[in-house]
Amino acid sequence: MRSIHVKSLPFKDVIREISEAFHTNFSEKCEEYYLGIPEEFGEGIIRGINFSNGLGIIIYDCVFTEETEIRFTKNDIHPVKYLYTAEGELNHRFADEEEEHQLNKYECAIVSSQGHKGHVINFKANEKTYVLSLEIDRKRFFSKLECELTELSEKLKSLFLDTNASNSFYHKGYYSIAFDQLMASLNDHDGEMMVRKLFLEGKALEIFIKQIILFDDDLKSESTKSLLRKSELFTIRESANYINENLEKNITIKDLARDFGLNPNKLQAGFKFLFRLTVNEYIMQQRMLKASTLLKTTDHSLSQIAEAISISSKSYFSKSFKKHFGVLPSEYLNKN
Repeated sequence: MRSIHVKSLPFKDVIREISEAFHTNFSEKCEEYYLGIPEEFGEGIIRGINFSNGLGIIIYDCVFTEETEIRFTKNDIHPVKYLYTAEGELNHRFADEEEEHQLNKYECAIVSSQGHKGHVINFKANEKTYVLSLEIDRKRFFSKLECELTELSEKLKSLFLDTNASNSFYHKGYYSIAFDQLMASLNDHDGEMMVRKLFLEGKALEIFIKQIILFDDDLKSESTKSLLRKSELFTIRESANYINENLEKNITIKDLARDFGLNPNKLQAGFKFLFRLTVNEYIMQQRMLKASTLLKTTDHSLSQIAEAISISSKSYFSKSFKKHFGVLPSEYLNKN
């Protein structure tokens, strides 16, 4: 295993030490630093930036030919880290502990080491990994936010007020779809240096705020959580496939939520995100599409077709069909 020791802060010194370990150079544009992974060690890029408000962003977008760990061991208080794994797998542990915390795709964590003990992050060999780390210098960032801190949950307030790092902190969950969209935007304005720096600083603040909201949502019971996680989109697609294959049944939101392990609010949010429709709108859309297919490919009566898509009233079927296609079923059949 390749081990890289980083004994410096801020990021410009971190990137220098990593580049020395890879026997290569790094580049800098308006205080955003870039390190290309040399071919003999893998491929990809590590880049990052620190802002005057105490926030910083580090992105690891790379593949290593050998299992690689980066040990952050500066003899000082380390920043709080928000870690997001968009691709691959990342293992984290506190520098003085053996226990590893595994972060799989779509998982995130808030981590803070005790005292000067630091962090170790580990990347698997030959696996594409994309990890974003938001770095938070508590003393600098919260020096002007003492009033606002009172509004936070007790756990987060204790974490952020612990500027001497008296305690370690670890919380893991799944990031919401809002983070997926946010991370996808981080390459915007490349080449527009002043705009990009201000843009990235704004994104760092947005990540910070969204993580507070996500943390509070994590603490709720499953039945009351409202934020849709990226990992749950697969379940939403499964529920949509179930609808498509069971249009002859009376499908309700309550039954779908129970069968697929999501509360109704999340189910609705997922359908709106993927299909721009509510659950009931999606069900009706699929019923009308199946009805149009049956009209064209069978000699079923309107009553039989309505029954095949779980609509008991022939008149309601005709009304719904016209609303969807602009013509009555009989007119549709004549045109096709």
